[in-house]
Amino acid sequence: MRRLFQRLHRYSGIRASKLTIRPSAVGYAQVAIGAVGALVIFLLGYGINIMMRSPEEKDIIAMRERIAHLETTLNDSGSEAAKLEMTRSANRGLEEELRNISGDLAIVKDDLAYFLQLVPAGTREGEVRLERLSVRSDPSVAGQYRFSVLIGYHGGRQTAGFAGRLQFLLTVERDGSPVQFVWPDNKDVSPDFHVKIHQWVRKEGIISLASGDVLKKAELLLLQGDVQRTAASVTF
Repeated sequence: MRRLFQRLHRYSGIRASKLTIRPSAVGYAQVAIGAVGALVIFLLGYGINIMMRSPEEKDIIAMRERIAHLETTLNDSGSEAAKLEMTRSANRGLEEELRNISGDLAIVKDDLAYFLQLVPAGTREGEVRLERLSVRSDPSVAGQYRFSVLIGYHGGRQTAGFAGRLQFLLTVERDGSPVQFVWPDNKDVSPDFHVKIHQWVRKEGIISLASGDVLKKAELLLLQGDVQRTAASVTF
């Protein structure tokens, strides 16, 4: 009976050969599950908030974002706008200065034309002259040159004046070889090449070369009909 009681006591009691204390993993799992749950709740709430916005609210938010973007762009481009305004101001100043110079040049040309009327063009009756021939390249147009020349005529007792035309004999370098041709190559040309004077006149015009041509010499001929009356030349 005693043995039976001891056996029953041994089977029904708490038995452990060694007591071991282990950290519980349940606490960490609960913290992780709680953090994930909070994040899910936040995202669901944010998504529901976006979906529940009215079209007007969405438009307002989009407009605010657009305004913020424009403000950033304006701030970034502020310095560039200032530079652009300075450039425009400088250009306006240059344009005004150019207008003033052009006006002064027109006055000088009028004065020159007046004084030339007081200067005899020559000593022999019927004499024509070419003076101060200038041929300069136009920096704004490739292959283009501007010419200027003073033409004098001593009519003497003749009252009809002199009528003729100008024509250039040009020498250019083309593909490494010299080439000669006349400019313009016909009689029906612009008024820049027509001459009609009684004493002095200043003529100006344009010479246009083919692409690749390099001007080496420009000889200006003054023709009356098909007869050459005088000439002047410029060498480069």
